[in-house]
Amino acid sequence: SSAPSSRFLAKRAFAHPRATTVLPCRDFVLPRNDEKWSQIEKPSFSRLFLPASNLQKMNPAFFDTVFHGPAPEGGWPEVFVVVTACNPRDEATDEESNLAANVKLAEVLRREGRRFGPMTGASPDGGHRETGFWADSSLRLGLALGKRFGQVAVFLVENGVISVVPCDNPGGARRVASWAERWTG
Repeated sequence: SSAPSSRFLAKRAFAHPRATTVLPCRDFVLPRNDEKWSQIEKPSFSRLFLPASNLQKMNPAFFDTVFHGPAPEGGWPEVFVVVTACNPRDEATDEESNLAANVKLAEVLRREGRRFGPMTGASPDGGHRETGFWADSSLRLGLALGKRFGQVAVFLVENGVISVVPCDNPGGARRVASWAERWTG
């Protein structure tokens, strides 16, 4: 599976049934960890409120994930995603199937012409690990890849902040930590 950012970069408009205004996703400030309802502030609008999503149903391990992998030459992109093809739908899958799925994911990233590299997401104690990739990509492509490979969520890293973004509800993204706190090299 895949896990902050201050803003979305997707180009589609997003409106929640309880939202009072439709804005492009790039204009939404992501929810804080402790907010049930996310207060959205935009300089040209007073206040909007969006539900934080059904993040409670997600595996809590998403929010504690640490990352292991080499830094790219030239440093980290300003915006990138971390995605895997392992354990679709957050269900344990055999190692051979996970490897084959990640090979396909790498092929897609290569075909898309993306700059990418290996990245492993793990529990802090190292008891659970899932190999995957960081990719110099927009959230939109990251979510498309996550959905294509059956992932519950992807991680968006924007300006050094990690967010867990549910593949079925990008408006429910949740900031979890800084990249510097969670990337171990």
